[in-house]
Amino acid sequence: MAAVVKIVKVDVEQPRADVVREAVELIRHGGVIGYPTETAYGLGADAMNGDARERIFAMKGRGRDKALPIIVSDLDQLAAICHPIPRMVHVLAARFWPGPLTLVVPLRSELREGFGGGTSIAVRVSGLTLARELARVSRCCLTATSANRSGGEPARNAGQVLATFGDALDLVLDGGEVSGLAPSTIVDLIGETPRLLRAGPVHFDEILQALRSEAAP
Repeated sequence: MAAVVKIVKVDVEQPRADVVREAVELIRHGGVIGYPTETAYGLGADAMNGDARERIFAMKGRGRDKALPIIVSDLDQLAAICHPIPRMVHVLAARFWPGPLTLVVPLRSELREGFGGGTSIAVRVSGLTLARELARVSRCCLTATSANRSGGEPARNAGQVLATFGDALDLVLDGGEVSGLAPSTIVDLIGETPRLLRAGPVHFDEILQALRSEAAP
């Protein structure tokens, strides 16, 4: 008989400490959970755990050459995967994080082989307290790939997560129906000039203005 996946109700803005601890215990030991973000449900695991990453790739049917996007709790945690942190990241983080802005930043060279051989990683600080707390309490960079098969529609509620992945997951945090906001803005900061990779709630003009203001004498 297949194992029954545990579903735990959670308040995404005021998550109970015991709920966070239960999820964190699984994440620290290589587990994969389903959890709500601002725009859809995601698959959460310790991004540094190769076995956990492999589970997610297999579950989604996603190519290993595509590094999984990550949520961190703050810039200190970002330093675990990106060092030194570019000045533009500091400027934009101060202005737009927590919030729906994903930044593509240089990946530490010693981590690249385990992340598909790429030289960059997409990262953000979530606008939801729950996601930030999972990253902060676990002290893990948290994977934030959408809870769907590769190419499929992102799950908007816990039921859809279960229908897609069932007992392949270790836990599902049920925060209700997500708002369905547009996916985060993605900006590539690898070069000297920022590049817009995906338009979203944070307008690219706002990003450029923030950077110009910081550079002004």
